[in-house]
Amino acid sequence: MERIKHLFNLLTQLSPEEQTPLLIMYANKYIVFEQIEDLLSFSNTRITLQNKLGIIEINGENLTISLLQQDEISLSGTIYQVKFLNEKGDRK
Repeated sequence: MERIKHLFNLLTQLSPEEQTPLLIMYANKYIVFEQIEDLLSFSNTRITLQNKLGIIEINGENLTISLLQQDEISLSGTIYQVKFLNEKGDRK
């Protein structure tokens, strides 16, 4: 994952202060989020996460948490939709 972060920084030329949460998605079967602050809700059809910019909602089927670390989460299943909402729950 560190190589991906380094490559992302080189390509975007963002300083560490400007970096926003990173999302990596493989087809519609696997997704990784970094810089996650909280897991707000979890079911096999919807997962809601909190990051510094707001709320992320993932909708799908057979969703499972593959990896949960301090500020990173990996999900697997069939992912239909990823929504980015502000802290009030409005779409960005």
